[in-house]
Amino acid sequence: MQVTTQLGFPAVVAGVLLWFVLTRVDGTLHVIQEQEEARTRMVAAMQDSLVSALDRQNKSFSDAIDKNIQYNKEAATRLEQVFRAAAAPRP
Repeated sequence: MQVTTQLGFPAVVAGVLLWFVLTRVDGTLHVIQEQEEARTRMVAAMQDSLVSALDRQNKSFSDAIDKNIQYNKEAATRLEQVFRAAAAPRP
């Protein structure tokens, strides 16, 4: 009877401690999982908004470049007319 008590009580205490530790670890893992899921959703939302902002910026930049090219073509045409008029012989 004494051997059973000596081996049984520490085994029960160790089992209870193990159960306590494992349930705490399980709870902690669930909290970590929920936080990671929330972080993943937040990163995805940030990525979507960043891509949208970059698309708008790219469109604005492309429009500005196109306007600049058109203006430069018009300016070149006007300058060409001025230079032709200056180079033409005067009567």
